[in-house]
Amino acid sequence: MTSSPGSLPVTASDLPRSPRPFLREWSFTLLLGIVYVAVFNLWRFLQPDAVFLSALISSALLCVCFGVTWVRKYFRGFWEALLHFVVILDIFLEGVLIPVHDTHGFYWCALAFAVLIIGYRRHLRRQTRLMVPQR
Repeated sequence: MTSSPGSLPVTASDLPRSPRPFLREWSFTLLLGIVYVAVFNLWRFLQPDAVFLSALISSALLCVCFGVTWVRKYFRGFWEALLHFVVILDIFLEGVLIPVHDTHGFYWCALAFAVLIIGYRRHLRRQTRLMVPQR
């Protein structure tokens, strides 16, 4: 590390706190929303056996992604992680328990999940900002 003579070394606490990049902060949430809408749109054209199989596969893949995001500390708390997991659980249960999906009602569910998750994440961000002392 090089520095000019007479200058103090820069420490991590001296640097301004920069927010995480948008895609890193919202990547799993965006992936979950896209997969949710895509799977339900696909189910409108599939036979019940294919719906069942795609529900198992998509839920399993999303659970793996959920585990990776958990390990990487993507979630800011238990409740945020639970909200994301409920979306995965919904895909699984809908695909396993309901054999025919021929309506567009899932868009209302997707909107409700988005409002809950985005609203909760914004609430957590606002709380975090209030807790950080200003210089």
